[in-house]
Amino acid sequence: AQAIAASGSLGNLTTLSLHTNKIGDAGVTALAGAIASGALAKLGVLLLSNNPGDVEPVRAACQARGISLY
Repeated sequence: AQAIAASGSLGNLTTLSLHTNKIGDAGVTALAGAIASGALAKLGVLLLSNNPGDVEPVRAACQARGISLY
């Protein structure tokens, strides 16, 4: 998730599946930051279930940007 957040080349991504990838709190925080900053500008669907990190930061960022989170 941190690599995704740091990448500047994912602006056209519309769906991202990170389901069951052992993403912890640090990765979730980085992903939330990327979403909130607009780095994933065209993202519409994010699959993040079954990861150990607290997804609340991502949930808030997705809600603010109109991204569906599963």
